[in-house]
Formats: sequence, structure tokens, C-alpha cells
Amino acid sequence: MALSFTVPSNYGNVVAIALGAIPFLGFVHGYITTGLRKAAGVPYPHSYATPDQCAKNVILHLPSHQLAIY
Repeated sequence: MALSFTVPSNYGNVVAIALGAIPFLGFVHGYITTGLRKAAGVPYPHSYATPDQCAKNVILHLPSHQLAIY
């Protein structure tokens, strides 16, 4: 029993996005999160501060776009 399926002619764009952009965006997210985590003093491997850490340090719960203002 043979299985076949047909994909649209521009399906290569979908594959290019899946294999290129998504891993790149994951890397960028990790890079930004690591930099902000270190600046805020959140210990590795935690990406985000705990509620106890936020109560002690106001910078830990600010969104990243407000860190430059603070």
C-alpha cells in the first residue's frame, strides 16, 4: 500500500520558516532571557524570578521594556 500526498508549489516557504526562523527566534529569546536574568540576579537554571525574589527586588518583576526606564 503506497501513501502519497500533494503539497502546494510554495510549500518550500513553510519548510524554510520551520527550519530557519523558529530555531533562530528560540536562540534570540534565550539570549535575551539570559542577559536579563543575569542582570537581575536570578540564579541559573531559573529563567524567571520567584515571588519571594520579586518581593525583595522590584527590578525582578519589571517587564524588559521598562528596565531601561528604571
